[in-house]
Amino acid sequence: MTIALFEALNEIKDTLPGPLSITAWPGGECNRLFHIQSPLQQTALRLNHPDLPSLGVDRRREINILLNLSNEAWSPKLIAACPRWLLCQWAPGEAAPSGDAADLDVLALALQQVHHHRPQGEPLNVADQIQTLLKYAKPLPAHIHAFLRDQCHGYDFVRQPVLCHHDWHPGNLMLNGSEWTLLDWEFAAAGDPAMDVAGVCLGFNLSEAQALRLADQMSIGPDRLRQAQCLMSALAMVWYRANPGLATSATPGADAWYEQWCKPN
Repeated sequence: MTIALFEALNEIKDTLPGPLSITAWPGGECNRLFHIQSPLQQTALRLNHPDLPSLGVDRRREINILLNLSNEAWSPKLIAACPRWLLCQWAPGEAAPSGDAADLDVLALALQQVHHHRPQGEPLNVADQIQTLLKYAKPLPAHIHAFLRDQCHGYDFVRQPVLCHHDWHPGNLMLNGSEWTLLDWEFAAAGDPAMDVAGVCLGFNLSEAQALRLADQMSIGPDRLRQAQCLMSALAMVWYRANPGLATSATPGADAWYEQWCKPN
């Protein structure tokens, strides 16, 4: 048992009376997740990665969003939280399918229901976030940096931000029969819905045809979708350059990003 886990369990002992069955759960690049079963309920305990500017997360914002979403069936049910850990009810189910098997109707429904909300607080502009993360990232080659700067400068933030999750992938969308739960709201904020659509396309490995169909369902035009995909993939690339210890063999590289997006439509 790690010291961080022991400390968290000590702090929630009144919330979760024992005996407890604790299982380390796979997944999660930044944090560690544990499935905890008590006599009364099943919960998920997330031990947060130490707060670093290079992560681009806002723990307080995440907690406020979860509190505001407490009546939504698809939102994790927050039990307790602090900057070091977060405790929610366990969300049963299976990871949503991706690629050719992805259910575009389910993805569109999830997007629409999330975007129905308009949270208070400082919006998250992906172009600005990229510029911020570049301060902590390994420097890009000059030609890639210049191209990325031009993409950021050419982007106009949406006039009416909506709630955006900003981290869509199968591991964060759990399906349980006809019900679904969207997990891990660390990067959520008021934002541009096109960026969320692009995040779904990238995170669920949708084909170009699937991406265009989903964007059409969400009233996002092809040009806006391409711009959002370019910036969201850049955000992922820069994020890993700012947090190299969290990178894997599948981490997107700067050269590959440049080759994909520097080509004209």
